[in-house]
Amino acid sequence: MTPLTPDELPLLFDVVECSSEEEGFDCSALQHYCEDGDGWLSERHCAFPQLLILRIHHQDEAHVVEKLDILCHEFNIPQTIEISVGCGSVGGHIPIKFEDCGTIQKLGYVTMDSNDRSHHQDREMKTVPIGKPADFIKLVLQQSYQNEYNLYGQVGIVGLRVFAAANKKVVAGNDDRNSLRPALNFSLPSPLPSSLPPKVKDELDPKVQQSVTRLEAMKKERAALEDFDMAAKIKEAMSTVYALLIIFKESENKMREAAAREDYAEASHLKIERDTIKETALEALAEVEKKFIGGPANIVVVTRCGASVTSVAGQIDDEANLSLSTIKDESFLSRKSANSHQFSDEQFERTSNSVMSKSKRDSRREDEENLDEQSHPTGRDNGQDDEKDGDDDDDDDDDDGSNISHSHPLAGVDGAEGLPAPEEISKDISSDLIQKVEELFGSYRTKCYFSKASRENWQLRDAALTKISLLLPEHFSNVSADDCADMANTLTQVVSRSIDDKNVQVYQSALILLDESLLQFERNEMPGTKVTLLLSKVVTDLLSKLADSKQKVVDSAELSLLTMAHSTCIDFACICNAATKKVRTADSKGGRTLKARLQFLENLIAEFDEKVPWNRVIDFAKASKAFDHKDVGVRDAAKSVVLTLMLIHGENVTLQSLEGCEQVSERQLNEYRAKYAGMMEEIRE
Repeated sequence: MTPLTPDELPLLFDVVECSSEEEGFDCSALQHYCEDGDGWLSERHCAFPQLLILRIHHQDEAHVVEKLDILCHEFNIPQTIEISVGCGSVGGHIPIKFEDCGTIQKLGYVTMDSNDRSHHQDREMKTVPIGKPADFIKLVLQQSYQNEYNLYGQVGIVGLRVFAAANKKVVAGNDDRNSLRPALNFSLPSPLPSSLPPKVKDELDPKVQQSVTRLEAMKKERAALEDFDMAAKIKEAMSTVYALLIIFKESENKMREAAAREDYAEASHLKIERDTIKETALEALAEVEKKFIGGPANIVVVTRCGASVTSVAGQIDDEANLSLSTIKDESFLSRKSANSHQFSDEQFERTSNSVMSKSKRDSRREDEENLDEQSHPTGRDNGQDDEKDGDDDDDDDDDDGSNISHSHPLAGVDGAEGLPAPEEISKDISSDLIQKVEELFGSYRTKCYFSKASRENWQLRDAALTKISLLLPEHFSNVSADDCADMANTLTQVVSRSIDDKNVQVYQSALILLDESLLQFERNEMPGTKVTLLLSKVVTDLLSKLADSKQKVVDSAELSLLTMAHSTCIDFACICNAATKKVRTADSKGGRTLKARLQFLENLIAEFDEKVPWNRVIDFAKASKAFDHKDVGVRDAAKSVVLTLMLIHGENVTLQSLEGCEQVSERQLNEYRAKYAGMMEEIRE
């Protein structure tokens, strides 16, 4: 049996109602928890849904249920279990029946795994945090998974456990809509992966990608310093993170495939699973950063997930949130809140192996220039030997231990030591920009960044951008408003220039730099008007990237645009206005650019609801002639935008704006109405 923690107080309960049971597998077996028992089974060929109601025996006056454990049958498995709680009655006494409760709240549902991966040998445990007063718990089991062992379409539960918190006071009547969270439907692979596949890493949120890169760099730095124990500990901790991120991407791909098939019910279930796995992965990554670096730098954990050997709990959608978040959500951005960049000072600590103190900045620049001079002596051709000489020189300047031993201007960047020496900067590049970058980040890094746009030099540009991102927190600490504005001006020029880079990795590193820059702008409370003006060209450039032929370029651009829209130092109207600016006629005729813009607007609406001016979106679609466009993809995208607006603003408000529009026939309006009615029916079900 899974051991209990000191904070867990098990509660007795009676199963007071059961819709059906097979002889020898009656519901009373659930009142005595046994992991190896047979538990309860529904009758053969039962009708759905199946129902179980538990009446809780409390030991305190608060009547709070902290969590519920559900141990499922190995092959008689329900697809979902809806959970409701009931508490008290009008007279103040504990009622006899669930329906007599004074307060009844439907919390949501959890999705069960089909158990195909274990060939129906394992039993899955779901741990569901509740944290609410409850005299009754109602479980509604929907449909059963069909498999070779489940011959009669039954559902079963082997065990149930109800817990109160032994030493925790909970306010009665707390109406936290996120208090119920779904358990995860996966198990970690054995052995755990030792690295993250490049394809998975490239598709990650830039914040997550940056954190993973930072920890991997720290692992290699520790190994280079012969601190093998620390390197091994980081490697072991990251193995779990890698496994969770791989499972997260697999779940996300399944969700997108279901959405592409318009199987929105399946996509809804997969979205819950995906979001929960992602939250667990983010929390695991944040814990690793906290342990080895001193605080999570960029990871935002929306909810804290409870975990045990057999279960991990995450967030569940309640009934009121089953509209855009489950039916229409095709965005890969998961609930990124407006507070996602608000961190305490401690959360911005970086390891001394990755950044330098501000007091060392000027001397570091001189060190880099010395390294650069020794990297290109007359008559030398071996770039790696040159860099070694530079490292030796730099060693002499770092005897105080404030930087990494065998320091390199790109220290902390994966593979920096093996990169070729940078060439001289081309005279075609603005001398003013070169001077600004050099003043901030040193001569060597500046030469790396302005390396010629060739196949051989992209790694230098990528490494320079990564290093700049690592240095930003220190550069922005304790600076004046004027210095902050000057750095912001330089950084936005660097980002804007790098977004146009033909190499995808350089482009993505530029977006990571953009994200880190936004974070620092917010920490320093830069005026929104100033930042918005500086980034206006970046917004326009990213909107154009939405029509790129490479999906990773499109996804990264959309994520960055949505992150900017969430930022407190950027005017949200700037994003909306740029996104609804009329597409050039040449681009509009082809359809690709217009379709991409409409799809982004739909995701923007799904993310921000009423904050997006619906009439401006409709006017954009009309002006672009999207409703009767020759490209069916554009027409479908326009239709989807309208349906999304209908879900938010209602049928009448949205469709009235289309009445009298020559592009939209009465037949199309009727199609919109029918589709909307179907979606609402699906939500209600």
